[in-house]
This record gives sequence, C-alpha cells and structure tokens, in this order.
Amino acid sequence: MKTGEVESRVLVALRKHLLAPDVVADAVETYRQERQRLQNEHRKKRNDMTRDVATIDRKLKMLLDVLLEGRGDPRTIKQQMLDLAHFIRRSCARASIGGDEAVGLA
Repeated sequence: MKTGEVESRVLVALRKHLLAPDVVADAVETYRQERQRLQNEHRKKRNDMTRDVATIDRKLKMLLDVLLEGRGDPRTIKQQMLDLAHFIRRSCARASIGGDEAVGLA
C-alpha cells in the first residue's frame, strides 16, 4: 500500500468520525459549558474585587477623617492601618496581583 493511499484512508476515517453529528454536538456542548463556567468564575471574582475595593475605600476614608480631625489613639490608628494593609495584600492575592507590589507595601 502506498503512503498516499494510507494518508487518504486516514483522512477519510478522521473526517467520518470527527465530523459525525454526535461528536460535533458533544464538542460544542462541552465548549459551551466550559465558557459558562469561566464566565461565572470571572463574574464572581469581579464582584469580590468590587466589594474589596469598596471596603478599602471606606476604611481609608475613615482613617483619613480620624487623622485629619486629630482624634483617636495613635496605637489604634497604627493597628488599623496595619490591618488595612493586610486586607489589601489578601485582596490583591485573591485577584492574582502581586500583593506588596500592587500597593507599595514592601
């Protein structure tokens, strides 16, 4: 049997089996399900990040108000700032961003 004939038979068999309606339908459905899963994962991550940004913004405004008004115990304020830095690091890590580098907290 010549190489060309073998190649031809292989291509015919591949077309027949890979383009069969049930194989194509399964592939399309699998692709659709994976795209849906990725979309849901992305949506959840985006919602988590939006919530984290809102929390960080609220806490920063609160700390800034306390500092500008000259009220509050410096040790408490320092601890709140450290807690906020830790929260920012965790949020950045969850968002797959370098935690320390993203907020300059090296």
